[in-house]
Amino acid sequence: MERSCGEVEDPPALVRFDGTGLKTDGVYCKYMLQYAACATDLVYFDGTGLKPLSALTDPYTSCPSVSACDFDGTGLKLTSLSGTCYVPA
Repeated sequence: MERSCGEVEDPPALVRFDGTGLKTDGVYCKYMLQYAACATDLVYFDGTGLKPLSALTDPYTSCPSVSACDFDGTGLKLTSLSGTCYVPA
């Protein structure tokens, strides 16, 4: 997800699976103080189907690169995500 300077864009409503159904509060590479790591909890497309992904990434290392499911209000779309786990200052 790259944006140019000044571009306004709604953040994706990443989809996660909670064991009962799909929810739109998924996270990607978000630092969580309680884990001292970045959390990823979302649904992604692996080329054959949708899969849940729940992972923790150590600070300053690469988070998994995925084609995540994003709900745009009308349906599911794929959003390519990649990044590094950064600890907020």
